[in-house]
Amino acid sequence: MTMDNKISVYHVLSITAICILSFGVIFASGENENPPVFNSSYYSESVLENVANYTLVVTVTATDADNSSTPEGTVYYEIIDSNDNYGFFDITSDSGEIRTNGIIDREKQEYVNMTVAAFDNGDPQKNDTVDVDIRLLDVNDNQPVITPKNMNTSIPENSPVETFVVDVNVTDPDIEGELIYSLNPTADAVRQYFHIDSSTGVITTAKLFDNTNTYILTVDVKDGNPDHELSYGHVLVDVYYSDSNDPNQHDPQFHKDSYKYYVPPDLPVSSNLTDYGDTIIVIDKDAGDNGEVICTLDSESNTRSIFAITEDTCVIYTLFPLEEDYERYDLIVIGTDKGKTPRSSEVAAIVYVVEETQPPPAQSDCAGCWPISVSIVLLVTSSVLVVVVIVQCVVHNKRTTELKNDLKQATNVYDEIPANSVIQLNTVNTSMTAAESESGYMGLTGDHQTTDNDYIAPYDVTPSTT
Repeated sequence: MTMDNKISVYHVLSITAICILSFGVIFASGENENPPVFNSSYYSESVLENVANYTLVVTVTATDADNSSTPEGTVYYEIIDSNDNYGFFDITSDSGEIRTNGIIDREKQEYVNMTVAAFDNGDPQKNDTVDVDIRLLDVNDNQPVITPKNMNTSIPENSPVETFVVDVNVTDPDIEGELIYSLNPTADAVRQYFHIDSSTGVITTAKLFDNTNTYILTVDVKDGNPDHELSYGHVLVDVYYSDSNDPNQHDPQFHKDSYKYYVPPDLPVSSNLTDYGDTIIVIDKDAGDNGEVICTLDSESNTRSIFAITEDTCVIYTLFPLEEDYERYDLIVIGTDKGKTPRSSEVAAIVYVVEETQPPPAQSDCAGCWPISVSIVLLVTSSVLVVVVIVQCVVHNKRTTELKNDLKQATNVYDEIPANSVIQLNTVNTSMTAAESESGYMGLTGDHQTTDNDYIAPYDVTPSTT
């Protein structure tokens, strides 16, 4: 091969460039198309009271069809409404777990109702709600208490077996724990007469009583929790003569429905209201202490304690000056006999404050002394019942007609009065007698005659049966 015929050979270098491309997938936020939806339409759960703090009660869950990696698909939880008055429960926002928040107490609140919402983070934000009800279950964590701890009652001595005595009341806010009553601490000599229902606490008689007496019962109650101490109470039972044997058969009785007084605004202290109005007469047809009556003023009607009353004579008088601008005082007089089982009644005594009052009559020789109790002695003859009223003291003078009317009303209170009854007349102003037969009131008698306008002064009398 010649030089001219040289063939030039070119070597071509092929360089292959390998390019590596990295692709990153980037998702742009889109529209919030779907709301969260709870997996259940309603949640209900119960939990024991007094469980440890942060105890899991229930978990609520909601799902969102949007991608969970985007704000539109991310869900969180809130309690938006609740009657949880004591803050017993709280919710974990990212998990929906509802847990106890401190110590929960059923005795404070048994049912808690709440509304939980599930929110997403989209724009606009969407949500769903669900109702959650939680019931707190009882634990026997409260000790029973007998209330009141001291009780009093009375029953007749001839009460048959199983006569009701008293119902022992126990307060225990717990539902759990059976209450068990007993009289075990009571002395055997006393307990033999009584029985207590171990389930209800009702005490009844267990045997007949031998006579009247006073018994003290000691009651204990337990609720099945060995950690609780026994609760104790006491019952005082007064066994008295039966109604058929009890001589105190009648209530005291006032001879008027109400008593009225008309006094000036400047009424002096220690004034006797009888000088300005009615005389209070109360009678009781029982004998002995059962027929003796004492008078008192109801404290609620005499709140400012301006007035007082004599116990044995029922005379109202003032302790302090009257109040300005007061036009009326409504007092209540209570008459109570002295029986072992006292009986009582009451009557209104109305004090009117007026600018002008009729001056009281002139005082007699015995003015200033207090009246004392008087007796009505009943004399039974073959044909008539004679009531002799013997009045023995003076407070102030009354006209004859006024006194006659008072005595007549007093003796006519009862249609029939047993012989030898003693009746108390807490009034009047002189020694005199009044006689009454079956035909009615016969009038006053004495050793001299008086007119209707005379003021009666003390004088001796001879009882009349005519």
